[in-house]
Amino acid sequence: MKIFKWIENFGILISVFLILLFIGLPLFWVFRCSISTPEEAWEWGLPKNPTFRNYIRIFTYKAGQIQQEWEEIGLAAGAPNLIIPMKNSFIIATSTAILSTILSMFAAYNLIRMKYKGKRFASSIIIISYIFPVFILLTPLSIIFNQLGLLNTLEGVILAHLAYTLPFSIFILCGYLKNFPYEIEEAAYIDGCSRFQALTKVVFPLIAPAIATAAMFSFILSWDDLLFPIMLLTSNEKYPLPVQFTFFLFGGEVLSPTFLSAFLIFTISIPCIMFYFAQNYIRTGLFAGAIKR
Repeated sequence: MKIFKWIENFGILISVFLILLFIGLPLFWVFRCSISTPEEAWEWGLPKNPTFRNYIRIFTYKAGQIQQEWEEIGLAAGAPNLIIPMKNSFIIATSTAILSTILSMFAAYNLIRMKYKGKRFASSIIIISYIFPVFILLTPLSIIFNQLGLLNTLEGVILAHLAYTLPFSIFILCGYLKNFPYEIEEAAYIDGCSRFQALTKVVFPLIAPAIATAAMFSFILSWDDLLFPIMLLTSNEKYPLPVQFTFFLFGGEVLSPTFLSAFLIFTISIPCIMFYFAQNYIRTGLFAGAIKR
């Protein structure tokens, strides 16, 4: 028995090691490249002269500056101006998270507390809409947005992202509100609060962990999305970061890998930092709805 237990533990250890290697090796190479000089960009091993100037130039970038350096050492030219895509990504992801969270708060409360005909059907539609793959929405959304003049606009991408962040946010908040004591709301009504006041002053503050969870996942889903922006946007000045990176890797010139790697690390660090500071809220929001009181 001990032998089988040892073999099982060894197999688990090897599996975890391979998974970490599969995930960590690309991240390590990107980070190594981000602190390298242009001369050491394609070399193996740790950089001999590590530098953080690539991170500094994310915010102090001047057109042609890095391109000139690469031309001087005889390598392929080009360093992208990624400040505009970064701004677009922040606008899209932040707007999506705010709208998705606000709408899902009231929608979840409606589905849990209100009683009316068709409520079960509405709940089923929300769940089914999250099950279906997102790409089936591309054609109808493109036709609708074309009629409304929302193609090639950030507003159109934000509305498209709501199509799959809203169901997820509603699902999370519904699970939390199911276990929220209705007696607390009744106490607010007795104290003279209207339903809206009870929601904004009592219910929503007390379900802050679930709200933070919905907002965080909506932000990350929108921040990482490539499909909708690449299909709905046609102008370079409207591209968010995922589309811009995809163009550089598969359709653009050979770029400065050091600058691009630094920007990749910066891009993935934004959701990681947000998750780190909100992890307690997220953990509470995810598991509270699974416990029946």
